[in-house]
Amino acid sequence: AVTNSAFISPQSISRAEILTGSQGTLHGSSAVAGVVNLFTVAIPTEDSARHHIDLSAGSFNTYNAHYEFGAREGMLGAAGSFSDYRSKGISSIRENSEADPVTINNASLKIEASPTERLSFGANVIARSSNVAFDNAFASPPGDFGIQKSELTGLRTSASISIMETKDYILSLDAEAQ
Repeated sequence: AVTNSAFISPQSISRAEILTGSQGTLHGSSAVAGVVNLFTVAIPTEDSARHHIDLSAGSFNTYNAHYEFGAREGMLGAAGSFSDYRSKGISSIRENSEADPVTINNASLKIEASPTERLSFGANVIARSSNVAFDNAFASPPGDFGIQKSELTGLRTSASISIMETKDYILSLDAEAQ
């Protein structure tokens, strides 16, 4: 299946894996030329808790806040990330003094229950909301530099059951909805 990568915040990616060549056996018939696997924040494998906060600010009233966590206690584990990006922006058209605001919010949460070493149940939710305004640089009629808006709101969910036969072999049943 083709995933809309707009639902994944770059800050929540912990690693990327690029598989070249046909990957149809593992990833379905659409994976003819290869696969890019993006891994989000991972659930710790041992009992622990971790947190990370990243705050930044820039010109044009630009603010970015990102928080991620991961925790495991016995058979239960959870990990997630939340980010908020806001900017008042700047107009790219000299005759137009309005700003081009941007707001992007991302949230992801994954939970896992492992009642035995060989069996685990998991669920994953990714939500994104964005609102971007930009100049109508190709206005019709000429001189009508109105603001265009782009909005994206969505939710992506998945669930899995994994049965580990050996350390090298896992039978995994996955379901996904966007």
